[in-house]
Amino acid sequence: MRRSVPWTLAVTALVAAAGCASSGPRAAAPTSTGPAVSSTTRPPNGPASSGPPGRRFTVSPAQLAIGQPVTFSGTGCASTGVVVIGIDHGSETTGTSAATYPAADGSWRRTVAVGDSTRLGTRRAYASCEPRSRIRARFTYEPVTVHIRTFRRMNVSPGTTIRAGTTLDVTSVGACAVPGNARAEVELRAPAGSVSTFPPVYGKVTQDLQGNWAARLPVPANAPPGRLELTGTCAWSRSFTAWYPTIAMTVQARP
Repeated sequence: MRRSVPWTLAVTALVAAAGCASSGPRAAAPTSTGPAVSSTTRPPNGPASSGPPGRRFTVSPAQLAIGQPVTFSGTGCASTGVVVIGIDHGSETTGTSAATYPAADGSWRRTVAVGDSTRLGTRRAYASCEPRSRIRARFTYEPVTVHIRTFRRMNVSPGTTIRAGTTLDVTSVGACAVPGNARAEVELRAPAGSVSTFPPVYGKVTQDLQGNWAARLPVPANAPPGRLELTGTCAWSRSFTAWYPTIAMTVQARP
């Protein structure tokens, strides 16, 4: 089981970071992939927003990549508060997280890079308005849906259509984060939500000091025909630091 981070400690650290960030100019907002939208429309290629008038939460752009700037903005949080924002900040990953102080009119804005450990695919961005004196939310904004992609990927040989008994050679394109510390984990498993009884199989990984890795993974000789998933992650100190896109695998029936 991955070790969780106490929410109060995490928020306290973010609030402290917000105080440091407020002492200088904030980063400029990235160019959006689409026009600004209202809370009732969320086009797949533009910024996304949520919330009633007076308490609006917007993320721009809504299509994100690991390491790319993302701008969180909103209204309705009193200037005496602090806004805690992020994507996937929790027990298994630090994800993307930050904090900022609202202006006198209650509006706020913060641009950060999408964190290396943010999960891929369709995710939920969050924001909450907190008192500065204690960790208890005044209110939480309605989450916003965003989509995360990455520059990382895996190459698998001999391919994605295999037979039981095959040995897979998997190599990374894009190193693990925190080179030398984060370790790659490669797993062949039944698809999420599947009723398959196929037990997970883990690869034997070799990794250099720059975080590049290769793995050998034997497919059991008794593996049944059907769909499997090949997953790759990087982990350090019992927390995920990076994710590779999952590869769909097909096990063919023996001739």
